[in-house]
Amino acid sequence: MAASPLDDFIRMTEQMKEMDVNVQMFGTSGAVSQYQEALGEDAEFTYGLSAWEPGLPIDGIDEFVESYRERFGMEPSFHAAGGYGSCMIFMEAIEKAGSLDPDALRRELLELETETIFGSYTVDERGYQIANSGLFIQWQDGEKVIVWPDELAESEARFPTPPWGDR
Repeated sequence: MAASPLDDFIRMTEQMKEMDVNVQMFGTSGAVSQYQEALGEDAEFTYGLSAWEPGLPIDGIDEFVESYRERFGMEPSFHAAGGYGSCMIFMEAIEKAGSLDPDALRRELLELETETIFGSYTVDERGYQIANSGLFIQWQDGEKVIVWPDELAESEARFPTPPWGDR
């Protein structure tokens, strides 16, 4: 199942618990810390799609995370990292174009291949991102862990024991 607005995702999770429905939840809102804070142990085993996480092995990420924590008193989400990375990409395109002309910037953005704290950036001829494939996270023991892709996984995916036990 999937839902994007955080409130909708939380409401769906709570309703399924009330109805005693046990399904594996998956959605973009499941990757933000507010999801786990709102649901506590009911967030266990749920999945989320994330484009970025603070512990990834990317140059500059530690400095970004620390600066964000100091300024806002919380962990940055993939939304914050994406916004910051987008600004980095835009600034690089402006420098390469030497201009703010929209056509010159578009040409530079289409040709640009770079790394930001958000990850790799490369687009195809339509301008669609092709270098960043995203991550799957799962809430395990109250913590958000990366479970895919395998080369970045912090843990294997876990599954709840059904009420009837192992068969």
